[in-house]
Order: sequence, then C-alpha cells, then structure tokens
Amino acid sequence: MLQRRDLLKGMAAVPAAGLPLAVVLANPDLARAQAATLETVTLTVGGKSVIGALAKPARAPAGTVLVVHEWWGLNDQTEAWSADMAAQGYLVLACDLMGGTAASTPDEARAARQGAERRTHRHRRRLG
Repeated sequence: MLQRRDLLKGMAAVPAAGLPLAVVLANPDLARAQAATLETVTLTVGGKSVIGALAKPARAPAGTVLVVHEWWGLNDQTEAWSADMAAQGYLVLACDLMGGTAASTPDEARAARQGAERRTHRHRRRLG
C-alpha cells in the first residue's frame, strides 16, 4: 500500500504542481493517499448531522466550491479531486449524501441511493 510520505516524495520530484489529477485518479493507492489529506467535518442541519470532507488551500482561498459526489458516494476519487482543487487555491467542501457509505459496485450504489432517498422523504415529511 502506498504511504502518504511516499506520495509526497513522489510529488516533490515532479515539476510544477505535482502529479496530474488524471494520474492520481487512475491509481487507487494515489487517490486514497490524497483523500487522506482532507479533514472530516460534521455540520448540524435541521437537527441532523451531515458529514463532509474539507480540503483547505495553503493560502487564503480564491473561492469556495461545494462538491456533490456521484452515486458511488463520497469516495477516494471524489476526495482526491477535492484535494486537487484545494491545491489550486480553492476552499472545498465535499458533502456526503450517503451517510458514510461509499459503494464499489453498482448494486451497492443503488442500495445506498435508495437509502438516501428514504431518508430524504422522512425529512421532508417532518419539515411539512
């Protein structure tokens, strides 16, 4: 397994801003290592806890980006993409709409999406 330290050493050897995002996303170990640099945050919205991953830029942010994941959930690729945007100077919050579930198969993704839809229906009924 690729260690974060090894990833950072490899990135330092590459000129400019580090590895291209396509290279990171194509390698699950690199994506996982880059995703590990994000901070997990919990926000309370309407009395419910919402989890997300926060990627902070090294300097004052150029702007803020809200990332909404695909049906796979908040996975390493989404977090690596968020970390890359932070490296470009943006403050990035990647929300987790699946409640901490990241799917690796279409069946898992379908089940997680259906669970999220049921939770959304319950919240809507509660709010009136």
